[in-house]
Amino acid sequence: MVKLGNLHVRSFCEHDSGVVLYSQTALREYTVRNMTTLKWGLLVVGLAFAGGSVFAQGDSAGKNVDNKTFFLWLLKTPKKAKNYANSKLTKSNKHLSEQSQALTRLIRRLRTSNQKLKITTLNNIGKMGPNAADALSSLLFELDSKSWEVRTATIRTIGKIGTKARTSIPRVLKALAKDKNAAVRKMAAWTLSRIGLGTTKPTDGLIKALKDSNDWVREAAAEALGDMGQASKVVLNALQRTLLDPSLMVRRAAEESLVQLGSKARKLLESMLRSSSWRKRKAAAWCLYRFGLKAAPSLPSLVKALRDSNPYVQEAAISAIGEMRVLASSALGSLMPLLRNRRKWIRHAAVVSVGKIGPEAKRALPILRRLLRSSSLRTKNAIRQALGQIEGR
Repeated sequence: MVKLGNLHVRSFCEHDSGVVLYSQTALREYTVRNMTTLKWGLLVVGLAFAGGSVFAQGDSAGKNVDNKTFFLWLLKTPKKAKNYANSKLTKSNKHLSEQSQALTRLIRRLRTSNQKLKITTLNNIGKMGPNAADALSSLLFELDSKSWEVRTATIRTIGKIGTKARTSIPRVLKALAKDKNAAVRKMAAWTLSRIGLGTTKPTDGLIKALKDSNDWVREAAAEALGDMGQASKVVLNALQRTLLDPSLMVRRAAEESLVQLGSKARKLLESMLRSSSWRKRKAAAWCLYRFGLKAAPSLPSLVKALRDSNPYVQEAAISAIGEMRVLASSALGSLMPLLRNRRKWIRHAAVVSVGKIGPEAKRALPILRRLLRSSSLRTKNAIRQALGQIEGR
């Protein structure tokens, strides 16, 4: 027995496309008095048909007259309600049959020698999503096409099928590692993040792709590792190394992926702040900047980085602290001396971060007002904005 609010649903009808809920006894027992009890929006049961599924959904009975009328009709005529549900199931079966026939026609159309038609057909198969899983064997055949456009469209279609295409992982990994065209390799990385969810099979291939000669492929591989959500030590270390990639867009992708991987990645970045390489310390601080408020547990490590011997590390740490907003109020005492730093860009970064702390940074108001008289136009604008944030204007 399943209880939905005060309604007990005792009969279930299993179906390929979903579960149909209807009751032969409970609906009779569910009185108009109970409906009045639910008047303020606890539960109204309606039949919603999407892909043949009928389910209970919440609504406000006191406001939706149509739902209430329909529900009362169910109370009085359970047999009609059952027949109504069965008729919808029949329509759903018909829809699934038509969809299967459409997929069969599309698979046949893949035999064409017309490249544009073939790519259009592949895109149409992709629109069917997981329902196109039966086309997988035909799609794998197209991976041997001489046209890189066809191979790219094929791999994208496999990705849209999702985890139902998991058996194709070895072929897609092969394309990622060996295909001569960068667009195909990039699409393979994206596809692996879709079909490889819940498994570690694509991980090694994606890590190797982080060393690809093409920036776009490395970026896609970094994004895919984050999308898969597996914060293993191997993945974290690979993304950590990618933070030093010569391409800015690849570094940004690695940063976003580390943010997605959460607290384990944040702890790794904290240890990276203690590296002997200033480039690694700078990369770690900028990545923590991407964490925003979620980097609050790393505040003590970032405060230490404010005293770093390298000004680029200092700038990154200042910016990361500012992104914590009011949570960084305890770091104000460490930020204020940097408002007098001899480097303009360090002073500017400190002004912006102090302003982001908000009203909790009132102690810094006198210094900011003095700076307003002798700073560059860019810094003056930042100071005015900071004053407004602190004073609540």
